[in-house]
Amino acid sequence: MPTQSPAQALAIHNQNKVTLFWLTTAVGAALFVTFQLFFYVNDFVRAQGTAPAITSEPDVLWVFPSFYGLWIVLVLLALLESRRAQWAVMILGSLMVVLNTLGGASDGLRDGWYIAFSAVLFITLPGLFAIAASWRNLNSKGTTMSMNSADFPLVWMSFAHEPGQDTQKDFDEFAANLQRGEPFVLLSETPPGDDHEHSPEEKKRTSLWMKTHKAQLRRLVLALIMVEPSAAKRLGFKAFAGLFTKVWGYPLMFAASRKQAIEMANDLLRKDR
Repeated sequence: MPTQSPAQALAIHNQNKVTLFWLTTAVGAALFVTFQLFFYVNDFVRAQGTAPAITSEPDVLWVFPSFYGLWIVLVLLALLESRRAQWAVMILGSLMVVLNTLGGASDGLRDGWYIAFSAVLFITLPGLFAIAASWRNLNSKGTTMSMNSADFPLVWMSFAHEPGQDTQKDFDEFAANLQRGEPFVLLSETPPGDDHEHSPEEKKRTSLWMKTHKAQLRRLVLALIMVEPSAAKRLGFKAFAGLFTKVWGYPLMFAASRKQAIEMANDLLRKDR
């Protein structure tokens, strides 16, 4: 299994959320077409067959499956990790949302307001959320960490990157804490953010450092407790807590306040004695 840092785990989590938003929009587009057909059949039956039939020439029928099939392509692109693919998702997705919304509005003017309402509800609304998620993901560039061991065995970490920050120094301090041979707890009030892009050298350094200290991490680090006042955000971070534990070897826990985090850390230390 590839080694991942907390920021990389968060990046995967964010990408999955983007994919889910676009999948929701694609399902919404399918529901819109389904209801539009239902509305047409309903009007046709109520008019006792006197309503004008909507037909197309056989040589242009391919346009419809091709157009709506782009939603499948869009979701598949959203699953790719490359930045080019994510930009393609952003551009193609925005275009699809606009075209479907305009098409729904046009049909609504012709056939009834409920069709335009369906287009807004099923396509425009989830589409706007998907576009916003894609834009945020494109501007997300990872994070790094800094460490404060003054209150050992409570070790505070910050994931906010500072200009000119020496990441090797942070790893050296982490290693120094491991060399103490005493259990400790990591705490953080700054969840992984989007203010620093990891270079290939940083990723390689992190991977090698984790492999070197794997046994000590599992034995000495009792947990990483992240302070997050928002219950919704805590729930979101819990989605990748299991993966974090498998990779780093210690659990990822959450607290609503600094005071609660310290209480949780002290409780872990008491139980480990």
